[in-house]
Amino acid sequence: MDTLNLSDRSGKRSSNKLAAEQATAQLQVAEQKGETSFMARTAAAEERLTRVSLAVEALEGRVGALVEDFRGRIEGTLQAFQGKGARQAKDLEKIAQLLGERWFQQFREQGNAAVERLREELKNSGRVVGEQAATGQPGRGETGGPQPSYPRGIWPATGASISGACAGDA
Repeated sequence: MDTLNLSDRSGKRSSNKLAAEQATAQLQVAEQKGETSFMARTAAAEERLTRVSLAVEALEGRVGALVEDFRGRIEGTLQAFQGKGARQAKDLEKIAQLLGERWFQQFREQGNAAVERLREELKNSGRVVGEQAATGQPGRGETGGPQPSYPRGIWPATGASISGACAGDA
């Protein structure tokens, strides 16, 4: 019985040893598969990360180009508004200058017309005075009646002068 036990034991040991070796081999295979799978997933993640990084860089470039384009458009619009405002200011200045010249011309013409009317009136009044002197006819405001024979400044019934009447009657 002892021999049987020994061979059973050594058979059990070799079968345990074989099972342990098989389990170790299976564990190593499973570990390699896990490592290979992990490496494959890591490589795929790195590839996706690289693609995302490139897409972000491309997007940043596009955004930068859009910002520069927008900035250029804003500056162009601002310059156009400034140019338009400057042109409008010049136009308004020209209009004001033209109006000033027109008003000045109108005032000058009105002044000249007034001077001309006054000259005509003076000329006409000079003619009237000359005609009156030549013909003895009364002028404007004169009655045409007989002129007093007493000296001017003396009142007829009293013989008092005008200056004395004003001062002495009181």
